[in-house]
Amino acid sequence: MVDFDYEVIVGDDCSTDQTGALCDQFAQEHPNCHVYHHQKNLGHVKNWEFVLNHCKGEYVAMVEGDDYWTDPHKLQCQVDFLDAHPDFSLSFHRVQLVYEGESHGEEHLFEHLTEREYSAKEIYETWSVLTSSVVFRNCLGTITFPKEVFYSDIYLFLMLMKRGRAWCHDKCAVAYRRHQGNQSASQAFEPAEKLFRQYRVMEKAFPEMKELTLQNEQHYLRLLAYNYLHEPKAVKYMLLYMVKHPGKLFSLKYWRRLFLNIF
Repeated sequence: MVDFDYEVIVGDDCSTDQTGALCDQFAQEHPNCHVYHHQKNLGHVKNWEFVLNHCKGEYVAMVEGDDYWTDPHKLQCQVDFLDAHPDFSLSFHRVQLVYEGESHGEEHLFEHLTEREYSAKEIYETWSVLTSSVVFRNCLGTITFPKEVFYSDIYLFLMLMKRGRAWCHDKCAVAYRRHQGNQSASQAFEPAEKLFRQYRVMEKAFPEMKELTLQNEQHYLRLLAYNYLHEPKAVKYMLLYMVKHPGKLFSLKYWRRLFLNIF
């Protein structure tokens, strides 16, 4: 329920089910919907980039495939706020968690949110902004994610906050579905490796956040070096960790783990 015109942009990244056909059907019924079918799989980050750079409106709202909006006044509220506060670039709100399967245990994930302004450091330090809750000022075709970026949401939010401030609304207007397939819930070696690489890039992209970035970078390096004993690629991270922490040269426990990992 809004008092402004809007468009719907869909990026179909080579889906193998009926998603593409359903989107085409929706677009036929709604002329303001534009569906882009990629000829080759871009991956979620580059698909994000493609869709965001095809948005032509003054503001952009995002909703990911697992999530759904629950408040018909959500967009109007956030657009009204940004209209009235030109120094703010980002608007978000609280989140309702919906669990599927046995993925419980994070009921308090977003309970820290209150209605107020949030700094870039707060958003970076604590998971505060769910992608499907945001409305932000359109960057008009200027969004580019480095190839090392795995989780594009935090990179985007920090990029937006270089252009303005961020406000959290005291309303719960999106359902965030949690299940074992969520990328953000995975603790496997590959996501940890990608996050380590991402933080190395973010150290240069956001120098004002260097201290936090280095903490995150070291966290994932330590995770890669210690938590994947039977992963062959972990050896190079154990060696890198040792280079960054020369004291490990004298740790028999560390050398024992390295030896076991190799053999």
